Amino acid sequence: MKRLRGPRRTDQIWKGGLGAKPAWVSHLALVGQVGFAVQMALAAGTAGRAGAFLRVGIGAEPMALGGAMTAASRTVYAASFNPAALVSLSGPQFGSSYALLSLDRKLSFVGFAAAVGTAGKGKLEEASHPRPPAAVGLAWIHAGVGEIDGRDLDGRHTATLSSSENAFLFAFALKPHRLVALGLTGKVFYSRFPGVKEDGGALSSQGFGVDLGMFIEPGRGFAVGLCAENLNAHYTWNTQGVWEHGSSKTDYFPRGLRLGLACHAFDQRALALAQIEKREDSALAWAAGLQWAMGEEFLFRAGIRRNRPALGLGVRQPLWGRDFRLEYAFFAEPESPQPAHWVGWRVDFGRRQTGLP
Repeated sequence: MKRLRGPRRTDQIWKGGLGAKPAWVSHLALVGQVGFAVQMALAAGTAGRAGAFLRVGIGAEPMALGGAMTAASRTVYAASFNPAALVSLSGPQFGSSYALLSLDRKLSFVGFAAAVGTAGKGKLEEASHPRPPAAVGLAWIHAGVGEIDGRDLDGRHTATLSSSENAFLFAFALKPHRLVALGLTGKVFYSRFPGVKEDGGALSSQGFGVDLGMFIEPGRGFAVGLCAENLNAHYTWNTQGVWEHGSSKTDYFPRGLRLGLACHAFDQRALALAQIEKREDSALAWAAGLQWAMGEEFLFRAGIRRNRPALGLGVRQPLWGRDFRLEYAFFAEPESPQPAHWVGWRVDFGRRQTGLP
């Protein structure tokens, strides 16, 4: 359980313009400015900006590969990393992951994606490597902190608090050219702090944002991905039910631009990924990942992200004509007292493929 105590001077917490505050509300300031920053402190560089939970990283597969997924193909996680890459799916795919994190944090992902339409009438241009003309994806990312020990300025326990953030993703990809695909993800945000209003209700906020992506395959086994994320993404808060003179405030997510490369080798049993990204108020960052398929059953992964190592393992098993996978990832979080462990499950409902992320 995390214990949060307030400073003696309340002007260190409230920065003006919020009006008179009730005596009990000190724990709310600590949740909003300290507790929630601790929740996603590992999103270094922009941890104080809105939407930090989206910068932590999602999924056992992506985390094991260092999160360098902008150019990765045939994965449901493309709905989050680069919507244009969804066109590479050979059939419907379901994926889910859950993170075992320190500091009472929760982070999970559930997603489904599928190709829609056909590649046209008659013979395909490349019968050995068919591509659908379009694809759609849906995903839900949930993050939260529980068991926050709220205390007043005198150190007395006031309440056990929690917080949660959610992103609902709606992705669409279209392939207007045999080498180039374009994609868009609409993201609906919902954040909630229960039990902090004067009447005991929850303080909540909603928002919306857009990601734009491009996916290029100039040659067999090689791909380039580009994604602009969090365009106009924001939260809008209304605190009139929290303190006497509440106000409305908009918090914008930091926009970012990512460029990724992917290369398959050794009959697609080996995969190399590399990525660079630049976000507002943050230095240029890079990430990389490697994967090797051992036979038809095992996928070994290693990556590096924010100069910290990641390792992972995937186990594949055909069942009822489908490709089932169990995934695990280990990541040494730089700001966390303990490493993060991810577990995941994925099902491919299309034809089975070899050595792909």
